[in-house]
Amino acid sequence: MKKLLLFLFTITLIGCEQVPESKNEAKDKSFIVVTLKISKGNQQAVFDLLDSEMGLPTTKAYDGCLSLETIYNPSSNTIVIVEEWETYEKYGDYLKWREEEDTSKALASLLDFLEGGIDGFTVYTDNKRYKSY
Repeated sequence: MKKLLLFLFTITLIGCEQVPESKNEAKDKSFIVVTLKISKGNQQAVFDLLDSEMGLPTTKAYDGCLSLETIYNPSSNTIVIVEEWETYEKYGDYLKWREEEDTSKALASLLDFLEGGIDGFTVYTDNKRYKSY
């Protein structure tokens, strides 16, 4: 029994040596953070638009979008969207498409439901030092 425990302990130590020195080492990832400050009374309209086929499912299907998550904060009436893209350039291509070529005009429709229109739409790009703890 002692030999078995010693063997398992040794295997565990060998496995630990193969783990990188710092699990939470900063990495370069292309994360985009978008905030949507919804004007009073328009929460459901924004939820419906984002959930519609022309909304976030289209974003997720766009070339280069790896993942997309949304969070709604009722006290500030704000939606936060966290997106991971292959590159910031691919996100730029997507945003340009939404602004100039998207026939659904989803972005323009969304702005109608935000406080101050475009002022209620904030995009944070070129984020650095991604860490996971």
